Amino acid sequence: ATDAEFFQPADSRPIMLFDGVCNLCNGGVRFVREHDPGRSIRYVPLQSDSGRKLLRRSGRSPDDISSVVLVEKDRSYIKSDAVLRIMEYLNLPFPQLAAFLKIAPL
Repeated sequence: ATDAEFFQPADSRPIMLFDGVCNLCNGGVRFVREHDPGRSIRYVPLQSDSGRKLLRRSGRSPDDISSVVLVEKDRSYIKSDAVLRIMEYLNLPFPQLAAFLKIAPL
């Protein structure tokens, strides 16, 4: 997958990869959408062709659907790092909470 395929000058928003058949994961996507009024994040199921390409681009197995992944133009985040980075895109108080959790992890 090339960067141009997913990140273009007109739309360079990060992409949240999620397990599209997991009810908990779908709930997480709904939560993020509700707290992202600027629509700064795009969403792609891990099981889709695009999701598999983005996993490969991120250095992960295209069959690895074990965790949320956030793909930005120059970098990817997995697991708790992905969640914290996603929080930075949301409305208040989530960016501040993410900053706090980075310096004082639970």
